[in-house]
Amino acid sequence: MDTDNIPKFSSPNKDGLELIKFLLRHKKLLLYAMIISVIASVAVTFIMKPLYESSSIIFPTPTNSPDKILAEPQFGYEVDADWLMQVLKSEIVRDSLNKAFNLVEYFDLDSDKQGWMDDLRKEYEDMISFERTRYMSIEITAKTRDPELSANIVNFVIDHIDGIREKIFKANTYQALIHYENTFFDKNDYVNKLIDSLYSLRENNTSASLNLLYNQIKNKQKEVNKWRNELDNIRNQYKFYDLETRMENINAKLNDARSMYTGETGKYEVYLKSYSGTDTLVINTMARIEGASRNIKEFESEIAKFDTIKKKYEDLSEKIQSGLTQLRKLNEQYENTVNAFEPFTNSIKLERLSNDYAHQQVILNELRYQYETTLYKYLNPVPSVYVINRAEPSYEKVSPKLWKNGLIIILSTMTLIIGLLLLFEQYKSIRSALDEPTD
Repeated sequence: MDTDNIPKFSSPNKDGLELIKFLLRHKKLLLYAMIISVIASVAVTFIMKPLYESSSIIFPTPTNSPDKILAEPQFGYEVDADWLMQVLKSEIVRDSLNKAFNLVEYFDLDSDKQGWMDDLRKEYEDMISFERTRYMSIEITAKTRDPELSANIVNFVIDHIDGIREKIFKANTYQALIHYENTFFDKNDYVNKLIDSLYSLRENNTSASLNLLYNQIKNKQKEVNKWRNELDNIRNQYKFYDLETRMENINAKLNDARSMYTGETGKYEVYLKSYSGTDTLVINTMARIEGASRNIKEFESEIAKFDTIKKKYEDLSEKIQSGLTQLRKLNEQYENTVNAFEPFTNSIKLERLSNDYAHQQVILNELRYQYETTLYKYLNPVPSVYVINRAEPSYEKVSPKLWKNGLIIILSTMTLIIGLLLLFEQYKSIRSALDEPTD
């Protein structure tokens, strides 16, 4: 049987066998490379500064209405989670953390260098993350070289998210509140002018009781306007709207600064026993202590400034609200007296004026409700998140991992060595072919 025409197939394992033979020819070199890689991975792992991770889970509230939250205290929906993510990723949160923990010093950034804000943003995004889960919750995670610092950063965000939301809310509703306030007082002035006009038309027929009520209304209106002007002058001079809210925010920041100063001072004393004064951990801790000390002085100075005007501000606010209540009652008494005892037939002009006054009084009451409701919401914001768990310090390193470093370094080194050997073998084959004599 002629077998010359039968096709010959190469073995499917031939290439694999050739590779194994190739590796065995260079087994010593590869073994040395692997040993060096293992040593390098161990060295790199010990040289790299460890990172510690802490995390927390929060849920957004579904509404900003206290009544609705009490009636339906469920977690927020997708749109609420998206809104909360936008707030958490805002520059306000980043700037608050930077100021509270002196991140510029922690990341060892030079604020005089051009583009340092870009470096801060990059380091910040590597340090902290906000992830929305499929359950509409938000997971906040921080990774730093200090387990307690990681937990403190996450808890700072949790503790201040309501304050940050309140700051955003007030910044965007301040103009609306001022609008309602000005509209209400403008309408109140207009209604009082109508009272003047009505009084002038009725002047010859008014009773002593009407006369007395009218004078009381005018005097009280003058007092309210005077107090309101004094209050506006204080607000404009010190650049705030509500003093109580402003002082609460400053006191909260002062307490945070004092707490940080105490905690960082304690850690600094411990670190000095184990590390030198030039160690990065010691330097960064000292920088946070200095930053906290500066913040304490700044906040204490601001509180002292507002303490000097607190009593006058509170007295004026109380007088204005009390004066408005008294004005409303005096106006009601005046109209009731007019309707019960008016001893003459209304002229057409007086009739029209009376109808206009009654109509404007209804509008004034609606504006008063809008103003007082907006003012209450402005001064009493509701919580924006439900906290599922607060962050706790974890002393288990998340980075660097020996096995991960070892795997990366070994694979990289072996791939490089094998690639170079294959290139060298190819080079030798080409040179050998070129050196063969030609017939």
